Amino acid sequence: MSYAIGALITLLLMGAVMITTYFTEAFKVTLVFGVPFLLILSAVYYGFFRKGRAKASNRALA
Repeated sequence: MSYAIGALITLLLMGAVMITTYFTEAFKVTLVFGVPFLLILSAVYYGFFRKGRAKASNRALA
């Protein structure tokens, strides 16, 4: 259960950093490029690793 608390705290702190970044004029551009990059990176991870893991588990069951 402690791993879930650590992940939640990390999520909250990352959100706080992103919110305060928006109010800092010099770093506002990082949100324009950083958020789409994170979404693309997550999609690539899901496409390459999560689907591959599901295929491997299906082969193990057969």
